[in-house]
Amino acid sequence: MQMLKVFGILVLLGGLLLFFVGTGGAVMNFVFPPNELVCKYAEDDLKKADDSAKSYEKAKGTPGELAAKSEAERTIKAAQASNDSCGRAKESHLFYGMIFGGIGFVGFIGILLGAVFTLIGFRKKKTA
Repeated sequence: MQMLKVFGILVLLGGLLLFFVGTGGAVMNFVFPPNELVCKYAEDDLKKADDSAKSYEKAKGTPGELAAKSEAERTIKAAQASNDSCGRAKESHLFYGMIFGGIGFVGFIGILLGAVFTLIGFRKKKTA
């Protein structure tokens, strides 16, 4: 019974550690996701693409139409690339949040098992 006490306490402590690390990581990824710099760049690139598309519309039928068209195409492609990078960054927060949530769940199961083992280990034997 002494061995079961020690094993139960170790499992309980390990489960607590996993639970708090997993819960903390999940909260930080789901509730407080960091502001990605790449998403700020995507917003800026989208504004530039919008401005260059408007200037291309104004330049239609003028000698500068071809230059305005190529500039608009370039800025739109840059905005799409930045937007894709922002989406991948947000997907990674979701993925790591789910990983941490799984770790927290495993820690919760460890807490339950450790508590059961510890309680069994501390039970006194009935003397006949």
